[in-house]
Amino acid sequence: MGGLIFPGVAQGIANLEGFGPAGNIATKNNNPGNITCGTFASQNGATGCSYTSGGQPVAVFPDAGTGTTALNNLIGNYANQGDTLEQLVNAWVPPTAPGNSASATSNY
Repeated sequence: MGGLIFPGVAQGIANLEGFGPAGNIATKNNNPGNITCGTFASQNGATGCSYTSGGQPVAVFPDAGTGTTALNNLIGNYANQGDTLEQLVNAWVPPTAPGNSASATSNY
């Protein structure tokens, strides 16, 4: 993943989201952060929406570079708000969200 503004955070998110190995939804969707569908994703180049096996909507980007830029931009939004890494993780992987758990949040 080139061009990372927050390389450690972005790479960690991409790894935990399963980006890289063929067949993983993050890889298929060129979406290293598994960013959900919505206004932010559309404004950052998403071209569509896909669904996880659990039915969660995730954005589809035209290429990995666009998805990486979107991931950087989203991390930047949290950083610019003054959020800590812990606050970012709790927003990204809230333990009460469908399909998530306290242990998933802790793993991040």
